[in-house]
Amino acid sequence: IVRELSEKRKVPPYLYFFADPNNVQGVWLTALSVKGKRLDLEGNCKTLEEMYQFIDKLDKNLGTVTFRGAELKTFEEEKLNIRVDYYNFQLGVELKNGAVN
Repeated sequence: IVRELSEKRKVPPYLYFFADPNNVQGVWLTALSVKGKRLDLEGNCKTLEEMYQFIDKLDKNLGTVTFRGAELKTFEEEKLNIRVDYYNFQLGVELKNGAVN
């Protein structure tokens, strides 16, 4: 019974990529969807370098990345006098065999 339940709850292999903190360092995802072998991602990061590193890791480990866009945004909290600039980005990934290499 345990084996049967375990097999029914299999985690898609590409999700293990996102569970590794080294792969998503400096990036926080806000949306992830999959359709067939295509992942669509939306996320944020504080620097363009973090975004480029994330795209490079996606390309090397999951598949071909399609960059859709990035926008500089600002988070402000007046009561605490906080202002933080960050980049919001959208990507697509065509998975290689649906697995992490």
